[in-house]
Amino acid sequence: MTTLAVRGAQARQLLVSNAGVLQIFAATIFLSAFLLFSVQPVFAKMVLPKLGGTPSVWAVSMCFFQAVLLGGYCYAHALTRYAPARTGAAIHLTLMALAVLALPFGLPANATPPSGDAYVWLIGTLAGGVGIPFFMVSANAPLLQSWFARSGHPHAADPYFLYGASNFGSLLALLSYPVFIEPSLGLSAQAGIWTAGFVALAGLIGVSAVAALVMPRSVGAVAAPVAASRQLAPLAWRDRAIWIALAFVPSGLLTAFTTHLTTDITSAPFLWVLPLAAFLATFILVFRETPLLPERYIANSLAPLVAMALLALTLPPSEGNLGMVLFSAMAFLAVTLHCHRELFKRRPDAGHLTEFYLWMSFGGVLGGMFASIIAPQIFNTILEYPLLYVAAIACQTGLWQRPAASEQPALLKLVAAVVVIVSACAVLAAAYPSITEKTLKLLIVAAVVGACVWRLDAKRSALMVVAAFACLMTISKGVVPLSSERSFFGVVHVVPLEGQYRAMLHGTTLHGAERVMTADGQKVTSEPLTYYHANAPMPRGVEIARQTAKPGEAFNAGVVGLGVGALACHAHGGENWRYYEIDPVVVKVASDPKNFTYLTRCPPRDGIIVGDARLTLEAEPKGKFDYLLIDAFSSDAVPVHLLTREAIGMYLDLLKPSGVLALHVSSRFMDLPRVASVTAASLKDVHVAVVESQVSSRSIAMMGSNVVFVSRAAAPVKEAMALPGGKAAYPPTITPWSDDYSDVMGAIWRHVRR
Repeated sequence: MTTLAVRGAQARQLLVSNAGVLQIFAATIFLSAFLLFSVQPVFAKMVLPKLGGTPSVWAVSMCFFQAVLLGGYCYAHALTRYAPARTGAAIHLTLMALAVLALPFGLPANATPPSGDAYVWLIGTLAGGVGIPFFMVSANAPLLQSWFARSGHPHAADPYFLYGASNFGSLLALLSYPVFIEPSLGLSAQAGIWTAGFVALAGLIGVSAVAALVMPRSVGAVAAPVAASRQLAPLAWRDRAIWIALAFVPSGLLTAFTTHLTTDITSAPFLWVLPLAAFLATFILVFRETPLLPERYIANSLAPLVAMALLALTLPPSEGNLGMVLFSAMAFLAVTLHCHRELFKRRPDAGHLTEFYLWMSFGGVLGGMFASIIAPQIFNTILEYPLLYVAAIACQTGLWQRPAASEQPALLKLVAAVVVIVSACAVLAAAYPSITEKTLKLLIVAAVVGACVWRLDAKRSALMVVAAFACLMTISKGVVPLSSERSFFGVVHVVPLEGQYRAMLHGTTLHGAERVMTADGQKVTSEPLTYYHANAPMPRGVEIARQTAKPGEAFNAGVVGLGVGALACHAHGGENWRYYEIDPVVVKVASDPKNFTYLTRCPPRDGIIVGDARLTLEAEPKGKFDYLLIDAFSSDAVPVHLLTREAIGMYLDLLKPSGVLALHVSSRFMDLPRVASVTAASLKDVHVAVVESQVSSRSIAMMGSNVVFVSRAAAPVKEAMALPGGKAAYPPTITPWSDDYSDVMGAIWRHVRR
């Protein structure tokens, strides 16, 4: 008993000591933040297959999580303001215990999305699946900091430094997910571990409440709370508006930048978490008394990097390169660093802590809503991305202050010079067509960057950046889209190419083209082009399927992914062809003869079904198809859920005994042929061939493609191996993908090494 009493006294002493209180709160806030940000990619990955792997899933998910975070901050603010400290702690702990009943999280059993836009459905699924536990965890950062402010700790008067522990936990969760968690654990295991962490967090919150709100008063080891002993200065609505604006811009830019990045690679946690991790890292760097990056570097880099990012946005996709991606990423970091530093400098007294986080969260929600939900409804291109950069320039300190009388003549001269320069650029571009657009743009941006580095103040640097953007747009010689339409699944452009073709672009990736006139201007009715020319693997696969089909039976073909409908013109009379397309906008654009004539000339006999392939194919009878092609791209990426063991197994069940499954796995960024080959070969009683075709012509009329052929019968696969570029399946050197496991990072890394 004596030993237990001594240990109990030591524990009580630790609880009320300065070091003990700080350690407890730092650990609790760290774990809370780790859970808060680790659940986001897990649940979004769960719901991703239901919506075709589109980048909008993560954009809308982030908006939802921001909105729930705002709700958590409102709850924390109300609890702190209207309930006594101990009563508030009891309420919070009780609700945490009740939230355990909603765990482990997962998709509702009847989670079936509607066809077309699915914003409302996705938000409802997120709310029902993970909303309650996420709400409870989201309230902890401001609530625990407010408790710490009452603890009597020497740093209680300014508890904002604990935000560093929160952001460190968030950052560690995001970085560990693609590197350790996703490659090692399935989704069900991840949900179970998260549940255990939630229970441990509830226990730590209870200890924190005792340490800060109970023990000091019972033992008397800590002084009276600092925050309660002084009069608080009232907040002005101007201050609140500034907090909202400074949170709005980086939050909106985070969503826009992530969508911009994932559109051309793949919508997967690996690429979702990188921008979000960088976003949180900026809090660690600058949300502190002495920033880890000097303020002058942050201020001086903003305008030049934004100018470079705007240059990247005005270049055509064919000229985009890794350098431009890096400049866009650096501009995103510069904007976020600047706004978050300004937020810290404008933080209020600790007594207004929960309200400060409330308004900051509100601005973040508005920014996320603007980029993920509002912008797709009002813009038919990704216009919100450059607009947010312009808004970032407007957030510079001192920009909106009235210039002194002595400054006004110089600013007027600068405005006049800008007008002259923009006009000169337009004349130069028109008069000297031999000067390439890229050269002109690089010269303009180099001049702007040089001027900004030459110690221009906020007004002048902002004016120079806006001038640069005007010049870049004025001299643009790039392809002007004939039409642009936007949906939940991305932006679809119809563009003229090479003077002879009309093409469909999804994001920056070609999804089919048609020749509309010859080089001398004569109109033509063209044959299928791009990946679907007569000697390409996918049409050759149709021929193989015809050869091995059972005589006397109708030939049935299914194609997942419409594009411009070019493959339909490889159909023979009497054959039944059916397309499956998730995006109604693609169906609308491809079916309009003003854009493309393939579907007018060769209408699929079985029509077009709108919806996600996994869901729509499940309704088809088994053994239906002689040929089934999976050609579903979101920009340049095949949705992950269409390449899993479960998906490929379902496709094979839909084939006739000698039927052929073709998986189009061309990608500029991932080693998908190996993934599809190894995953398909892991199934029982299947034969697999890989065809990686190369075409020497640089024209879009004949393009190479990578296709994996799978069949229960040996004969068609043997025929596929004989095609140009054909070979046997890759050896099983990687783990097959499943609905519960995928390793996108590994696929990207293997592609880079090749």
